[in-house]
Amino acid sequence: MTINRVYILLTLLLAACSTSTSVEVGSTALLTTNPAAGTAGVDVKAQIEVRFDSPIAPGAGHPIALQVGDCPGPVVAGTWSRTADGMGLRFTSTQPLDPSTRYTIHVGGGLTDADGAIINLDLNGLALGGTWVTLDMVMGMTSMGMGQSHSGPEWLYLNGMYGLAFTFTTGP
Repeated sequence: MTINRVYILLTLLLAACSTSTSVEVGSTALLTTNPAAGTAGVDVKAQIEVRFDSPIAPGAGHPIALQVGDCPGPVVAGTWSRTADGMGLRFTSTQPLDPSTRYTIHVGGGLTDADGAIINLDLNGLALGGTWVTLDMVMGMTSMGMGQSHSGPEWLYLNGMYGLAFTFTTGP
């Protein structure tokens, strides 16, 4: 765990010393998560989606994940893709979600809009029921053998947190 923290601190230090242009938080805000945070009894075949008030960056590899349980938790197999209108990201699972199970939508802090600015998670994130993801939470993924820790710079928000977590529970 110490090696991972040292690696992350070195990565952040190198990023801070980079000569590339810094990215700033834009005005694009998170509007909704579906299911909404705190919802219980969600259908196991429900559409999982996050929506924004402006288009997000095109392409794949957005820092977003659906995890089993709380953050950290194993990542659910599937793909996130940009919606046709560009205003959201939709998750397509490789199989239905498990019944009576808690899930977390983890929206990374480095998610960008179509202009390259970081999505402003401060505008609506907490009001939508999100909770900030700490370094200890994401490092727990690696220490528990769950693969990628979501601790890279694409997950890091300007407040030092690793995005927001929105939890929901499926029905029986």
